[in-house]
Amino acid sequence: MADLRHELDQARAALRALVPQDTPRAMLAVAISTQQPTDGTVTVTYTIDDAGWQPVYDLRLTRETGELDIERGAFIRQSTGENWRDIALTLSTSRPSDQAAPSDIWPWLRRVTDPNAPVPKSLSRGVAADAVAELAAPQAAPVEVQQAAAQFDGLAVTYDYPGTVSVASEADRVRIALGTLALKAEVMAQAVPLSDDRAFLMADVTNTADELILPTQEARFYLDDRFVGQRFHEMIPAGGQADLSFGAIDGLRLARAIPQRQEGERGVFTRSGALDETVRITVENLTAQDWPVRLLDRVPYSEQDDLTIDWSAQPAPSDTDVDDKRGVLEWRFDLPAGDTQAIVLDYSLEWPEGKVLR
Repeated sequence: MADLRHELDQARAALRALVPQDTPRAMLAVAISTQQPTDGTVTVTYTIDDAGWQPVYDLRLTRETGELDIERGAFIRQSTGENWRDIALTLSTSRPSDQAAPSDIWPWLRRVTDPNAPVPKSLSRGVAADAVAELAAPQAAPVEVQQAAAQFDGLAVTYDYPGTVSVASEADRVRIALGTLALKAEVMAQAVPLSDDRAFLMADVTNTADELILPTQEARFYLDDRFVGQRFHEMIPAGGQADLSFGAIDGLRLARAIPQRQEGERGVFTRSGALDETVRITVENLTAQDWPVRLLDRVPYSEQDDLTIDWSAQPAPSDTDVDDKRGVLEWRFDLPAGDTQAIVLDYSLEWPEGKVLR
């Protein structure tokens, strides 16, 4: 029955493409008065809601060289009741229709208040994690046709398709090719041990093309011709920078723990008006190759004079307040095959007696 239902759905789609349009349409009448036989062309321009296009990208990264090829394309669909046959097609971005990646690191705000003071909702709930974009609903296999050239005027990109395109109403989407962008990327492993137990392969890329790379749900990622997943892709403006994830590196294992002290206590020591904590982070390379690593973690920060925070790290981080996020730290190092990198974070918080740490 499953095969029969599939054949029936295909037959219905083919029928919709063949049946003459019977939806009531607006009519335009043009009166022409002339003394002699004549001919000419009438051009009618109008807008419709039941048609659109969606960007589609195949992002292919060659890890050895850092070459990133972005094969651009577009899905064309329409349900106007008219069957478009051999039309001239121009696409424009002037009105665009908007956990395979590592987790983000958020600033960690600590506060001291009176013991009976209500807890603000923003503190009790914490900072929301990134929303995971849903993949687009499965579609029938698209038809791929020729390649279009892009034209950029500084504000928008238009694509004039060479030749003609046919798109039946309420039938399968048609895929057209929009050319390939060749970019250069810096390849590294990104580690966020606060949330993840493994690192992810990242490509740090700058859009050196004179056009937008559009947001879309239809972005497919390939590493050395191996498909690694499909997910939502953010917009990258001309000259913009982006960190693109090409999947997990299972052999780069992450751990973040509070070690035991000699007397058997945990690495957190609290006393009235103070808290001391030690955190040990390790990155273990179980692969057979060396990896450049970018590791992100955090320490708490304060916006109150009554709450003082001191911290230290061994080794010292390469950067602090990364991406203007207070307390977010970054380490960059090369990790040879079979080696382990350890980082120790110590921080202490002090506040007046009678206050409560939030």
